[in-house]
Amino acid sequence: MDPQRYDGTIHPDEWIRQIRMFCYFKQITEEQEIVKFCKSMIHSTINISDNNNNNNENNESKEINTFDSLSNALKSHITFKILKDTCRRKLQVIKFIPEIHGGDTAKFISYFNMKCFDAEINDLEEQKRLLFHSLSDDFFRKEFNKQMHNVNSKEVLLKLFNDIVNEYSRLIKYGSFVSLKHVTTGKYLTTDDIRYLTGSRGQIVFGTDVLPEANAIWKINYPFGSQAKTNNEIVSYGDTISLQNKLGKMLWAYPNYKSPTSGHVEVSCYSMNQYNNWTIEPNVSDISTSKKSNEEKRYLKSEDKIIIVNESKEKVMILHSHNIKFTLDDSLYQEVFCHDNRIHSKDEWCIELVEHH
Repeated sequence: MDPQRYDGTIHPDEWIRQIRMFCYFKQITEEQEIVKFCKSMIHSTINISDNNNNNNENNESKEINTFDSLSNALKSHITFKILKDTCRRKLQVIKFIPEIHGGDTAKFISYFNMKCFDAEINDLEEQKRLLFHSLSDDFFRKEFNKQMHNVNSKEVLLKLFNDIVNEYSRLIKYGSFVSLKHVTTGKYLTTDDIRYLTGSRGQIVFGTDVLPEANAIWKINYPFGSQAKTNNEIVSYGDTISLQNKLGKMLWAYPNYKSPTSGHVEVSCYSMNQYNNWTIEPNVSDISTSKKSNEEKRYLKSEDKIIIVNESKEKVMILHSHNIKFTLDDSLYQEVFCHDNRIHSKDEWCIELVEHH
């Protein structure tokens, strides 16, 4: 492929590098010969012999016989300043879009790097500011601003940016679809179109070792009785939610009915317009720390271990499962129920992001 002509839309050093690679491929290795070829590939509108030094046109032209002198001559031309200013303005207006919203982090960083190179922005603090202003999401801005001050190299800066993107991809939001795996037994919270024979006679809720399908994939909805939250709003610990699976069944706890085997509070599913509210709390190892701390709210992320609490008018109830099973239609089901005892490690559920809405 023929090399491109120099027209002021590429950094001179990058253009010279590309021409040199082309010449080496053609087995042209003499520097002066390559420079001569380079000069023949400069667009006629760019006169590098006339750089505010008309009295020495001929002498200056003769002096351009090395890569360095050629680079300096191109950089002295007004088109290079225009290129740098253009790239700087582009960097000031770019906005980062993560993959879950249709973006591409690798392409964004590549673009950012190239524009910094073209604009000759080598100052790390300026690169930090430009990256920060490319962020429109509050989570990104807060996390980046909190951590960027200790960064002392471009590589570390880009690693930090990528780490934050990875954390963002794990955030649970209103509208997200998740699975809930009981940590102790490794079974997923699910339901089936079978009803309890006692209690509310509602649709059964149990633990399954089958990978989550529609019955075991739960949508994080806004809580019933409060102002609706918009999709893409991040869920924080302490927030109240409702849980509805992909088949439209709502997760309920009934303090007036007993679970089929252990006699605790029954958990069942219904297709109802009214939601039953649940609160997300930290796992056992974090809960004492979070209650004593005055730190800002923590965001809920995929693979977090959590406690799921149902707050009815009668009592506070904790979602729980165990290896004890109940029998319906000659089939065994791992019991899921709520209790109002002290929270312990067997109450933990691992929340796993399945997809964003």
